[in-house]
Amino acid sequence: PEQISMDKYGGWFLRDRIIGRTLQGFDVGGQRIYVDGSHPGVYVYSSSMPIAKYHMAWTYVTMKVTTQAEVYAQVRDRRPEFCVFLNPLVDPYTTPDFRLWIDENYALVLDDTRLEYRIYQRK
Repeated sequence: PEQISMDKYGGWFLRDRIIGRTLQGFDVGGQRIYVDGSHPGVYVYSSSMPIAKYHMAWTYVTMKVTTQAEVYAQVRDRRPEFCVFLNPLVDPYTTPDFRLWIDENYALVLDDTRLEYRIYQRK
């Protein structure tokens, strides 16, 4: 099944599973966390729930279902214990103000350069 998934979708779903299982090591089960991007598998595999109403995905922004500002306001108000950023160096949705807020309020606890994701924990 893993090879079929890799052949058909690339590492998309397998990466969500790896990240979710990594988060289980931080004991996030049942907690609300923030995952930047459209990666619902991370929530499933970590047994956690989203902090914001919508994932920060381009489809929700372009369809005008929500805005960056609305999602980021929910994250700021609810202050999840963990925030996960996928493709952190090229993410077009993370604004400089939100990145600064993350840096001031969260500590980097895992930087996986191979799979391109970072996990931050609230200070």
